[in-house]
Amino acid sequence: LHFASRSCTLDGKARFRVQTGGLDRGVAGVGTRVEVPLQGGGILRGTVAGRGPDRCWRIRLDRRGREAKASTALRPSVADTAHWPRVGDLVDGLYRTGIWHRATVAEACSDGTFLLDWHDCPKKDRKKSLEELSEVPQEIVTESHDLEDHKRYASVPGDGQDCFALCHEEPKKISVFYQNRIDALDDGPIMCTVGEEISNFALHRDSPIMPICIEGFHDEGPAQQQGVKKGWFLDLAATFSGPSQELLAKEVLSLEGAEAGELVDAAFHN
Repeated sequence: LHFASRSCTLDGKARFRVQTGGLDRGVAGVGTRVEVPLQGGGILRGTVAGRGPDRCWRIRLDRRGREAKASTALRPSVADTAHWPRVGDLVDGLYRTGIWHRATVAEACSDGTFLLDWHDCPKKDRKKSLEELSEVPQEIVTESHDLEDHKRYASVPGDGQDCFALCHEEPKKISVFYQNRIDALDDGPIMCTVGEEISNFALHRDSPIMPICIEGFHDEGPAQQQGVKKGWFLDLAATFSGPSQELLAKEVLSLEGAEAGELVDAAFHN
């Protein structure tokens, strides 16, 4: 776009008009600014990088220049005043898993600790000392929609790596159950494990919201029978908070008794 300080048309009646109320997908293109909703609440902002023939939008997610990976080491607060934090302040708190999460101060306790309301964690481990809190820069407080504002996903990519979200206009989501059962019409047991059908997965660190996709199959199985294909992504958040939550917690993450939010965080940081 080129702008001038005055009208350059012959009739002197040029107008610049901005239409609000939504984006017409038919006219959207590369460079369009969009928002990507996240499971469990929150959004990420980004820029359209392309649109494929399968009606899938490729969105380049906004990232900040500061640390790109969520730190698992203790961070001191940058606050230099005895009056910080106050009730209602936005802070980063060190959760019991060793990961920093965004929270709001709900109460200042008489023993010098602070009660937090986590933005993306269960209602556990809420009481924190001052040493377990870190101040959130003011520019983030007012505009908090970069990848680094969501610690769950910020731990996936490398430093400075471009990250994308793939957004289908008509997304498909399929739940597949693997179980050991005998079909009377078959000669024997059907596939009862994921590994018997799916040969391998691929890790895409540039796709932090859903970084794991199917790379190949051994043979026909329940996932393919329901329409799952090579290149489909595994929805970690739905998987670790679904009906197999307890089994995955015990056998995969060694976190028996953990809540769904803790399992999802552990899966993304593993």
